[in-house]
Amino acid sequence: MIRRSRRCTVDARGSELISGCYNGRLKFWHLLNGKLLATMRTRCFDMAVIDLLCRRVVRSITAVGKCVNALEFSSDGRWLLTADDTKYIK
Repeated sequence: MIRRSRRCTVDARGSELISGCYNGRLKFWHLLNGKLLATMRTRCFDMAVIDLLCRRVVRSITAVGKCVNALEFSSDGRWLLTADDTKYIK
């Protein structure tokens, strides 16, 4: 099944794109060749900080949403912040 991306962001180097899907998955793409590098499933939380080197959640705040609505890189490009459809920060 093909799912539309809800949000996406590009890293500071311009080499990787990360898309957030309606099903709660994050997909990591190589921008030059378009290949899918990795996929990770997010749990139902409204906010997460992801270590991009390890591609794992290092901090999260539990909630009931599942749809990724926002993605943003930290200024040093090492962390990715995600937010979902609950519209609240706890």
